[in-house]
Amino acid sequence: MRVALLILMLALPIAAAAETLPDGVRLVVVDGDTVDVADKRTGAPIERIRLIGFDAPEITHAKCPDERQRGILAAAELARLFAGRHQVTMERSARRDKYRRTVARISVDGVDVAETMIAGGFARPYDGGKRRPWCTG
Repeated sequence: MRVALLILMLALPIAAAAETLPDGVRLVVVDGDTVDVADKRTGAPIERIRLIGFDAPEITHAKCPDERQRGILAAAELARLFAGRHQVTMERSARRDKYRRTVARISVDGVDVAETMIAGGFARPYDGGKRRPWCTG
């Protein structure tokens, strides 16, 4: 019942209203710009989130070894940001991306994750459309 309630809560589109993640869930990093909201007790994924405002290098579908390495570093940094969290808030977009992921902006302790990832050199600004390649050669 609790998981069903969490799924219902997290599946509702919220536009321009930030929500604090419930205590029964945790964020699991998929890559540098994607996370799963998962049940804290079972680890079962509830929802996949594509973070807004930045693009991080790919890991699984990297086009070169350099991109994969940078993607691993970006994912590790995102996990580090969530590990030390006190409060995580999420502002959902009413739309989904082409992979049917929820699109949302996430803040940790009041600081936008996109800004932190970009400032740290782990990602670049992105607002949709064609992505720039990470491989230089």
